[in-house]
Amino acid sequence: MNSGQTELRLRQGNYLINSTLRIDWGRKVRLVGGYSGVGTNRDYTLYPTNLNGQKKTQIMYIQEDDCSIDVLISLMDLLQALMKAERDLY
Repeated sequence: MNSGQTELRLRQGNYLINSTLRIDWGRKVRLVGGYSGVGTNRDYTLYPTNLNGQKKTQIMYIQEDDCSIDVLISLMDLLQALMKAERDLY
């Protein structure tokens, strides 16, 4: 973790996202999944963390210079976000 960075640890689970998660807090953020909910040991294979926009919402809005995200995002949600980003470029 970088100096001055806030780390948010997510326990295993499928998190259904109904509205966009905004990360614009004016600080560096590291979002990390793969925790069992007990202790600090991380194993994303045993304890997968999935952010699922259910193909109907943008999962995250990030407006920070030094953020890192290390969780699973459903493939359909990722593809939708990439297609939206490409459309926004033109």
